[in-house]
Amino acid sequence: MKKELKSTDEMHKIYHKFCKWIKKTFGTFDVIGYEAMEKIENYVKKNPEIKIVECDDDINAGSILLLIPHPKFGITVMFIPQCTSVQNTFFLYEGNCEQLIKTLTDMKSIYRE
Repeated sequence: MKKELKSTDEMHKIYHKFCKWIKKTFGTFDVIGYEAMEKIENYVKKNPEIKIVECDDDINAGSILLLIPHPKFGITVMFIPQCTSVQNTFFLYEGNCEQLIKTLTDMKSIYRE
């Protein structure tokens, strides 16, 4: 049987812990660049509940998507670009997550065309 979360704070504790670390490490929540990516990757090694998906930014430089779970609630997705100045974040509820997975799965065929 799954353990029920006791409070909203507990539901968001992974995210809030990460946000505190971001603010302490970079002095701001808007982080970009290779150095930031390396520091975040090291943080994730110690906090494996957060996941990283590699991607590129608008100028084809390696960047990352962070997937930060809010247990029993959803996932925050944070885009950390290497070379562009636009960092962004969005949130996925369960239905959004399922829709994104389905859409990405359906679109896998573009690599075969």
